[in-house]
Amino acid sequence: MIPTSIKNIGRINIFFLVLILLFTLLSAFWQIGTIPPSAVNTFLSERIISACLGVFLVGICMLWVKSVFRKTSLAVLSGFILVTQPWFVQEIRIFSPFLYASCALTILSFSIQRIRSSTIRKLATFCFVGVIAILSFLLVPGNFRIPISVVDGKLLLQNFFSLLSFEKLFIKNQSFWSGEASDVGIFLPVLFPFLIIGILGYPWRKGIFTLLFCWVVIVSLVAALSATFPEERVFFLALIPLLIYAIGGIKRAFSWNWLPARSILFLGFSLIYGYSYLYFLHLYLFHNSLKVLQYLEKLYVHF
Repeated sequence: MIPTSIKNIGRINIFFLVLILLFTLLSAFWQIGTIPPSAVNTFLSERIISACLGVFLVGICMLWVKSVFRKTSLAVLSGFILVTQPWFVQEIRIFSPFLYASCALTILSFSIQRIRSSTIRKLATFCFVGVIAILSFLLVPGNFRIPISVVDGKLLLQNFFSLLSFEKLFIKNQSFWSGEASDVGIFLPVLFPFLIIGILGYPWRKGIFTLLFCWVVIVSLVAALSATFPEERVFFLALIPLLIYAIGGIKRAFSWNWLPARSILFLGFSLIYGYSYLYFLHLYLFHNSLKVLQYLEKLYVHF
């Protein structure tokens, strides 16, 4: 017999899982043909494909978090957190080859995590690092024309650390092309302390976090070499591994045994998170649409 308490926990997780699925579908498909405004070269079918992949990526992310941290409730929470991040919302509502690549890398990394043999998993991780590098360069073809001898090491490091800066990640993301919203960061600011806790709490040499660390570093280096820097959407490929670190930070932050402290932390986190997300929605639905309208005649890519 299954204890009643375990049954209740399972029902709660299923309830929230259904809510997140509905919320994800709403975020991805609601007025997808008009938000953001479309240009002459915009195809609704391409946006619909991106939206479908966005929903799929949320599901894969939840499965991966469940596999890494062994907590169903944390996996369900990760789905909600992913679908409320500014850059993720913007990419799943437009034609985005970067979203396609992110889905492919996430599926591969999840598959590697499921390999039981330590030797095979290490070999697969090594191959995966090569796939990340190749895929990142393919998304920025201009990088192939940059001779290694003319790369400015100082500028490369400057760009690299700029990508991973607090301003870039949480305040002002300038990776967007022609008019897309750059008044918000890649993530909601409330995730900053949890990202730090996750990075410090899970050493890069520990299991799957070796893969995550290499993933972020390689994508950052390729983005730093981009001739269009700071407009380097290829950095979107680093969103999922960074989010996994933040989820790990949330797990550690809420692992206190003292219930009052956890309750206060959860209440504060929920209030700040809700405000941050509503502020982003205001910018995206109103200010971003006006910006895109101003640039419609100058757009040269599908979106």
